[in-house]
Amino acid sequence: MGSRKFMLNPWYRRIEGLALFLFTISTCLLFGKNQLRTVGLFMVIAFFLANFMRFRKGLNWLRPFPPELLFYSAWVLWAITTGPLVAMDLEYFWAAGHVLVQMFVMVWIVYGILKATRDGENAIFLGLILGAAVEIFLVLTGIQDIESLVRNPRAVERVTGLTHNPNFLGFLIVWATVSVLILWGGKKMGLFWRLVSFVLIGFCAYVLLATGSRKASVAFVFVLWAWITFALPEKIGRWKVALSVSLGGITLWLFLTYGMKLAANTPVGIRWQQMMETGGGNILQGFKRNIRYDMYVEGFKIFLQHPIFGVGLNNFCAYFYGYYSHSDYIEPLATTGLIGFILYQAFYVILLLRLRQLLKWVTDSGMRYKLKMMLIGLGAILIIGLGAPHYTDQPVFLLLVAFSVYTWNLQRQITTTKRRIRGSLSRSLANVSQTAR
Repeated sequence: MGSRKFMLNPWYRRIEGLALFLFTISTCLLFGKNQLRTVGLFMVIAFFLANFMRFRKGLNWLRPFPPELLFYSAWVLWAITTGPLVAMDLEYFWAAGHVLVQMFVMVWIVYGILKATRDGENAIFLGLILGAAVEIFLVLTGIQDIESLVRNPRAVERVTGLTHNPNFLGFLIVWATVSVLILWGGKKMGLFWRLVSFVLIGFCAYVLLATGSRKASVAFVFVLWAWITFALPEKIGRWKVALSVSLGGITLWLFLTYGMKLAANTPVGIRWQQMMETGGGNILQGFKRNIRYDMYVEGFKIFLQHPIFGVGLNNFCAYFYGYYSHSDYIEPLATTGLIGFILYQAFYVILLLRLRQLLKWVTDSGMRYKLKMMLIGLGAILIIGLGAPHYTDQPVFLLLVAFSVYTWNLQRQITTTKRRIRGSLSRSLANVSQTAR
């Protein structure tokens, strides 16, 4: 496995790798009818044309498949086959169903491209960075008046960029920040590019405050805090524990002392303040009086009434005033039942367990840093999932597939190496035994 990796060409020297890079950028910028679908079709064609000879010999080069992708595929099959049988509103079902099928195709094509190229995950990370950078540039240069937002956030709309959705723009900022920090630890990343990375993160924070996205703001703070306290000490070397505790404490103090004050007059700060005011100064009470809390309550009720099959993909809308659940946990639980919930969440659980296992095995500081940042990125996805379903979100699943393939290949490489070592040791012991006889 390890030797095969070095025989692969880098992603930027292969047409399917470049197509993946273009598609990733497009998920951040193209929101018109059939625009992203067209780029996706180009990626599919590029993948099959570039690997035509491999497909003539079968699918062995794609095997073995990561178990989380198999669980995800089983969930898609479950959702598509059971949905029409239980859905109250088939229009809601098919509206999400055809998108889910396209997502399914995207996931497996991206998997194939990452298996066919070297360092293909970097095409996704760089694509998200570049796409978010274009969004940031358009916002800062006048697509919306960001300065007036900071001065008087109640008087104007939250910034949306090309996404037309402030929350989606906030999520893109988080995914770009995760990608920047993953690449920050690369061996080829010099001081200049690391400084550029920090400047970009600063602009990310600035635009994020103007989106007013509370979910994205929590995930963004989590990513930076976890990077400083969990991932960064891996790159620094000695005194890791003491440094981690010190940096974590200083970061938390600075955020509570100055960060909250700086964000107070931004759309994010105003929206958090409004939630607290709704709850009489208590953030938890404010959440309980928010419609999102009602969605969670209704979602559990729906699940208890339809525990096996759920009510059909996207049919939470039929039970709650036309709204989807705004949760990556309630949505699959209520609409695909307990079986669907287990199949869907298995992706996250398996990936989380593999990352933790690899951190026990891997000793190389560069690899450990990358694995830690992937774990942090997964944590950010789970946090945002508390307020947004991901199953039709292309950037999220691009990241998940990148994390999946990288960790799966690394796990197989380590396992193969261990088997070779054990086999070599067994043969050596056998030879010694025969010589002694």
